[in-house]
Amino acid sequence: RMGTTPLDRLRAAASGTVTGPDDGGYDDARAPWNLTEQHPVAVLDASSPDDVEAAVAVAADAGLRVVTQATGHSSTGGFDDAVLIRTRELASVDVDPARKVATIGPGTHWGAVQEAAAEHGLTGLVGTAPHVSAVGFTMGGGVSWLGRRHGLCANRLRSAELVTPDGVVRRVDEREDPELLWALRGGGGNFGIVTQFVFALHEVGPTVLCGLVVYPFEQAESVLTRYRAYVETIPDELCVWAVLRKAPPLPFLPDAVHGREVVIFALSLIHI
Repeated sequence: RMGTTPLDRLRAAASGTVTGPDDGGYDDARAPWNLTEQHPVAVLDASSPDDVEAAVAVAADAGLRVVTQATGHSSTGGFDDAVLIRTRELASVDVDPARKVATIGPGTHWGAVQEAAAEHGLTGLVGTAPHVSAVGFTMGGGVSWLGRRHGLCANRLRSAELVTPDGVVRRVDEREDPELLWALRGGGGNFGIVTQFVFALHEVGPTVLCGLVVYPFEQAESVLTRYRAYVETIPDELCVWAVLRKAPPLPFLPDAVHGREVVIFALSLIHI
């Protein structure tokens, strides 16, 4: 491979768009959701699982790392010796209402999963934002609004297809490589690049109530003390998160409160 660079080899091997540091659009391609600085050797917008396999092989041959681009929650950055894979074009959702499972691609956001599942009265164990990758959320553990009743989303992972660091495409489930499946259930993104997930869905409704209760930060000690006692008595159908932060410019909060420190209780209640 004399005279060729990893960027050249990736362009020859992948069908998706490959962007290098000297190409127009590189700055947009490399920027994650939180604008952390990162300067990868190449950015691949994968158009198929085969592209992911090719990128892993090229990176391994060149001694480069392989990283994926976070869609939210996670912080990424600093990888100047890496091939960055973006999977946003690999977005797909297939809901099997009889088995109560969803098969999704790695670029699929929670909003799409929820929309498809809702047609059948089902839901995934969704987090707080519809624009977050359902795969990344699950691999990070998956703390859900429905978690007190149904547990972590990671525990509902049934099977996965992924490209492991050795460049091999593997399908893992409870029978085939159960230890790798166990690692994917909350172990983060260091075991391979996922190209497909299958996870369980749950029946909900007919009603889910949710909302926020906001207190001034000066009342934090009092309300958090009462909250601590209250949560010991609540049913599993009720989830309450306590958040200490500066008040966002929400329309139902007075303008004078925006930007001030507050205590927020975020609640969801499932009616079965």
